[in-house]
Amino acid sequence: MSAGILFAQNSRAKVTERQKIIYELEQEIPSGDVLDFLRKCDFQIQNGIKKGENISFIKLSRFATAVKIYIDYRWFVADTGLSKKWMEKIYNLLAYMNKTKRYMQTAEFNGRTDTEKYKKAVKYFLLAYKRFNKLIRKPVRADSGLVQSARNEKSKWRKAMRKKYNIKKEDIWN
Repeated sequence: MSAGILFAQNSRAKVTERQKIIYELEQEIPSGDVLDFLRKCDFQIQNGIKKGENISFIKLSRFATAVKIYIDYRWFVADTGLSKKWMEKIYNLLAYMNKTKRYMQTAEFNGRTDTEKYKKAVKYFLLAYKRFNKLIRKPVRADSGLVQSARNEKSKWRKAMRKKYNIKKEDIWN
């Protein structure tokens, strides 16, 4: 996930397959990063609503895609301690807001903002945003037993991969 971003930033550097594997082994996502990202999404959506700025459905789609990437990350629960079900609810709300906003922007473009269907879409968009905001305020942690077992599984996986690719502790810091 992040390995491509990291190595794409410095395209002149020659990155070996071994370095990519080492990076993947040592990659972690702190829960603070995930929560900060969600707060930024909330802030941008809120500004779009309050200031009357038109937040595009494309931006909402980007937010939903980023949340989906977090959900699909193999060690999400082990790294963050957050509940995957909670993140899936957030993803579903963002995806719904995206679809609703797409309809709203199409109606605005076509000049059909006075229809009942458009007014319902605006109402449902605001309702979805309120639910999203409420979910963000109270992050749900995964069960401590589940988090611990996921961390143990990740630790075993790391150990097996280090053995498979003959990676020593000295290699990680170089």
